[in-house]
Parts: sequence; C-alpha cells; structure tokens
Amino acid sequence: MNNYTENLLVEKPTIELLEKLGWKHLNCFDEKFGEGGTLGRETTNEVVLVSKLKLALKKLNPDLPDELVQLAINEITKNR
Repeated sequence: MNNYTENLLVEKPTIELLEKLGWKHLNCFDEKFGEGGTLGRETTNEVVLVSKLKLALKKLNPDLPDELVQLAINEITKNR
C-alpha cells in the first residue's frame, strides 16, 4: 500500500482538523440527489449547499428579513 496518497496526506488530516474545530464531516460518496436527498441538491453542479447557507445566514443574522437573506444567497450563488 502506498503511504503517499492524497487521502492519507490531505483529506484525512483536513477532516480531523475541521472536526476538532467543530465542523461535521459527511461522506457523500454515494450521495442521493433530488428532494430529500443527502445534501438537498439536484446535481453535482450545485457546489453551494443553499439550505445550509440559509441556516448559517439566519444564525449569524437572526433579525435579518427573509428577503435580505435571499438577496445574499442570490449574490453568493450567482454565475460569475
């Protein structure tokens, strides 16, 4: 077995560090797409998890109206 793989040198140490910082890790190798799917996205082309972003924005800005939260999401996710 090769001890110099991206998984051993990069992915696992990064996951361990982020978990120590309070992040949750989810292995989505077998991700299910669509409504009720693993991450709530339709395809792998959706790189921003909008439902998670919306929760984070509301947590950081609990008094922000939904319209402004949606404007922020639109700005973050717009095609550049």
